[in-house]
Amino acid sequence: MLIDEIQTGMGRTGRLLGSEHDGVTGDAITLAKGLGGGFPIGALLVRETLAGALPPGTHGSTFGGNALASAAARTVLAVLEDEGLIEATAQKGERLGKALAALAARYPKLCKGERGRGLLRGLVLQPGVDARVVLTKIRDRGVLLTIAGSDAIRFSPPLIVTDAELDEGLRAVDSVLAEMSNEA
Repeated sequence: MLIDEIQTGMGRTGRLLGSEHDGVTGDAITLAKGLGGGFPIGALLVRETLAGALPPGTHGSTFGGNALASAAARTVLAVLEDEGLIEATAQKGERLGKALAALAARYPKLCKGERGRGLLRGLVLQPGVDARVVLTKIRDRGVLLTIAGSDAIRFSPPLIVTDAELDEGLRAVDSVLAEMSNEA
């Protein structure tokens, strides 16, 4: 089993690997994005029993293990541990999830609920609510979010986000939803 942890790995969900939440162990795991802390790197981790299937020179990667990328990855792993970022992400993510659920409850004509884990969350919109319009209005208030699928606004703040920064972003989303609710 191959597990794709490119977005969900490196603490993003409140565990080192997102698959840990469900007790799933892969035969191979892909990592990238968060592994380099902003520096491009990709990694494929395999069980020891599969390591022989990829002898040196048979597996290539555009952003694989060059010396600088490897140093960045080692630093990211140290910072995650030394600063307790994974545990903090779990706590901040729980707080963010509750806040998004409260927004969804406050604006039921616009929102269906929230989903996600850790600091990878989505505010799910009702059918007919154009996520691009909501996203643009939020961006106009200075908060940069993205779309997840066609029906959700994605929240993926950095693992070092502060409570004050989360609150600021949530206030902007709340004001957009209030404005749109009044228009409806």
